[in-house]
Amino acid sequence: AELANTGLLPHQVDAASEAYGMRMGPFRMNDLVGLDLFGRERAKAGVANPEKFVFDAMFAAQRFGQKNGKGFYKYDEKL
Repeated sequence: AELANTGLLPHQVDAASEAYGMRMGPFRMNDLVGLDLFGRERAKAGVANPEKFVFDAMFAAQRFGQKNGKGFYKYDEKL
């Protein structure tokens, strides 16, 4: 998430991670796991700050990842 806050795009970070040898980049992994899990806990604890943290903004925009078809990437409804 820190890299996204610096202006790098998720696909750039994921591509670099995969080129380095990771099977999946961190943003694609978060979309797979579900951005709502962490976001819900941060909101419930009262520490979410969508203006400052990308993951909080994604949760606030209901971009939960593959489970609802949109996260850092958009997914086909058939998935």
